[in-house]
Amino acid sequence: MMKFTPILMFAMSMAALGHVESDQAYRVVPHRIVVKHPGIDANKPRPHSLSQALDERGYPVGYSMEVDSVVCLDGLCKVVRVMMDWDALGGFRGYFVADGSVLEKALVPDRNAATKKMAWTGLPGGIPSERDQAWAAFTEEDHAKLHRILRDRSSVLRTQRISELTGYRDKSRVDGMSGATPLTLREAVVEGAALSSYHLWHWANGGVGEAAMELTHQNCSAELLESFLARDDPRFILFALEHLQRHQLFAPSFVSQVIDVMSGGDQVHIDAGLAYLRSALPDSDAFYEKLARLFKQSDGETRIYLLGLLGAELTISGAQLDKFSEGLTETDTYYELHLFLNLIEKHQHVSEPLLMEVSRFLENENFFIARRAYWYLEKQSLNEQMAETLTAFQEKCARENRTLH
Repeated sequence: MMKFTPILMFAMSMAALGHVESDQAYRVVPHRIVVKHPGIDANKPRPHSLSQALDERGYPVGYSMEVDSVVCLDGLCKVVRVMMDWDALGGFRGYFVADGSVLEKALVPDRNAATKKMAWTGLPGGIPSERDQAWAAFTEEDHAKLHRILRDRSSVLRTQRISELTGYRDKSRVDGMSGATPLTLREAVVEGAALSSYHLWHWANGGVGEAAMELTHQNCSAELLESFLARDDPRFILFALEHLQRHQLFAPSFVSQVIDVMSGGDQVHIDAGLAYLRSALPDSDAFYEKLARLFKQSDGETRIYLLGLLGAELTISGAQLDKFSEGLTETDTYYELHLFLNLIEKHQHVSEPLLMEVSRFLENENFFIARRAYWYLEKQSLNEQMAETLTAFQEKCARENRTLH
């Protein structure tokens, strides 16, 4: 039977899971980690060996560790060694069982079913008892479901205790499923393998992943961080943003790439990016100049979120607000214009460039957007050209029987 070695385990797992070619060049480095598992030793920290795979550049590409398939409470379980696989950030990717081994599930007794009987060992005199149990190997559907379960970080298994999970009677300890399983847990476990589901879920989503992420933090380079920022996976982007902030990496190339990431990112990335930019650009003018660039190149949803954040800023200069107004050329929603005008009114800022940008909205095809610009401009002292534009808008609305107030 094939035996696992760290490098073979990783190669087989990565190839089977479709992440890298099995012959890709990399080396495996073992690391001693100390983690807890709620089903082992009353959740006390225990040492384990975690294998880290490095590519030809020495960058982390994944982690693997052998674990038991089940928490065996009374020595009556069939334990299978399973190789668990995590990505470079400790995100669970999948598991792999060696050739010749299978995961099994307990079957609720059925007189009409032709099942394989597996006698328990360790009973006095080897005499069969009512603990005898019918078993079956995992089907492809079982493996697919278990993978889905293990990838669900918000699973109810996170807060379940084993006693609550199994619902077993003393005379029916068969991987937690011979007793009745609560209906709320049916989709959270593989039928007949509740304890295996519980045990492997906590390996997949517990301290091992956190330890893996910290190891990657310890082995980052500028090139690796840039590659993370360029990925479509939001987890890798957030990791890079947090790493840049944690280690105070403020090179102009990083600042520029962070702005690009924020312009199309979600709120989590924007918040992390802003925290980074505030540290990287302690000078207020430099910070708001970059923020104005971000505002101009972002999509509408991102600009609206930024305007909401800017509304809470206590100090922002008129020149900085003028920079932001240049981004109004991309505005196409009422709410975005409304937020911006509220912002400049809050800071009581008026300037010729700002008024010019706002006056352009009087020609907007959306009447409500044009009217919002009108409400702002009618309260300002305008030059002759803008005053004529405002009057022309009033006359146009009168001809079309549109109400301005």
